[in-house]
Amino acid sequence: MENIKQPKFRIRTVFTAILFIIPVAVLFTLFLPDRVIGREEREYALRSECGKHLEALADICRSYALGGNGTFPGDAMRDKGVPERLFEMNLLPDTSVTTCPSTRIRYPRSAFCFIPDVRLTMSPKMPCVIEKITNHDRMIGVIYVDGTTAQIHHDCQNYSELIRLFPNITPEEKTLLETHLKRLDIP
Repeated sequence: MENIKQPKFRIRTVFTAILFIIPVAVLFTLFLPDRVIGREEREYALRSECGKHLEALADICRSYALGGNGTFPGDAMRDKGVPERLFEMNLLPDTSVTTCPSTRIRYPRSAFCFIPDVRLTMSPKMPCVIEKITNHDRMIGVIYVDGTTAQIHHDCQNYSELIRLFPNITPEEKTLLETHLKRLDIP
């Protein structure tokens, strides 16, 4: 009699295991792609929000340069952080503009690097603000002298290598930019 009960018990155990494994496998295959796609969509949304911050910051920087002596923030602000100074001047109404949603950097620190000595008279595609290289994976945001912004894909490991992303500047501007990019590489 015991031999007869044993196979039924094994069959029931195997059947129960199959009933458990199949739904788990189905759920796993259904939800795994959503999680992978969700990360990409989330990063896309964060980059989009960062682009909006970049555009707002471009307007602020351009207003600063037009209202002052023609230089962009970064030149006359070496005594204080650029975001703090812009906030004190009432040019920066919302401090979140100087942050990147993809990072934990918050005001008064900035997610952007303000290039010193950049003037309105320079080439339109001379960068005056560059997003920190660590904010996004292989992408940086840039504000140009003409007030336009761009998010540029790159494969650079440090700031010095970014110089090749800006071919439309004069040799003097290139030297200035190289000098300041090298300083950003120093920890």
